[in-house]
Amino acid sequence: MTTLTKNVIVPLKNEIQKLTKENTLLSEEVKLLKNIVSSSSQSQDVAGGTKESQNKIKNKKHQQIKTSHRKAEETNTNTNGNDLTHTMEKIEYQEKTNINYASAMEKIEYQEKTNINYASAVKDNINNKTAHSTEDGSNNIIPEQSDYKERGEDRQEWKTVKSKSNRKRSGKPLPTVVGAQTNCTVKASARNAYLFVSRIATNTQKEDLLNFLRTQFPEADCEEITSRYPDKYKSFKVTIHLENYEAAMNPDIWPRDVLVTRFFHRRSRAQNNT
Repeated sequence: MTTLTKNVIVPLKNEIQKLTKENTLLSEEVKLLKNIVSSSSQSQDVAGGTKESQNKIKNKKHQQIKTSHRKAEETNTNTNGNDLTHTMEKIEYQEKTNINYASAMEKIEYQEKTNINYASAVKDNINNKTAHSTEDGSNNIIPEQSDYKERGEDRQEWKTVKSKSNRKRSGKPLPTVVGAQTNCTVKASARNAYLFVSRIATNTQKEDLLNFLRTQFPEADCEEITSRYPDKYKSFKVTIHLENYEAAMNPDIWPRDVLVTRFFHRRSRAQNNT
């Protein structure tokens, strides 16, 4: 409030006093002009003689007085308006920048009281806690470092579960070529087809089946595999060249009731678990 009085109210009072003095001076000047006009009018009456000339002089003096009054009023109005506007702007600015220091200090004190160092509080709470005794007389406070190694637990066996992302390959496929030259010392590996031949009589041996197959396919090979019902029939895996696959699927070359189909490699249950 002291700052407001010093910066605003005192200058405002000084401006008002200054304006009052200026108004007083203007009033005195107006009175002086009236006296001059009056004396001049009297002298004109004595010397001139005619009413017309007196009226002209009187009108001219009245016009001068009105002009002086109007200029004085305009000057006074402009001066008062500008000074008052400037003074009011100072007052508004002072009110906007005037801070309630008491309220600010209360907020600061409240903030300091409610500002808690939570990390320190938790640490003090842990350090100051009391041990609760159990039935055997030992306390149940959890140690800071775990003793799982002393208790024989090996946590290295835990593995993070991961799943493959089924992302489809985008973009153009990579170019692939297949060789066509035949007169080379380097040969490609034989492309084979594998057949599942089942429902063979239990007294049939591997050599018997090979002798039968090689009459049609000289490159043929076979191996016996476990049958679902070994006491009823045998099953074999037969290997031939891929170009002979269509011919091998002709039912006329196989004995009656023998089952022949494409062999699919199946992993055993033990392999799937590894």
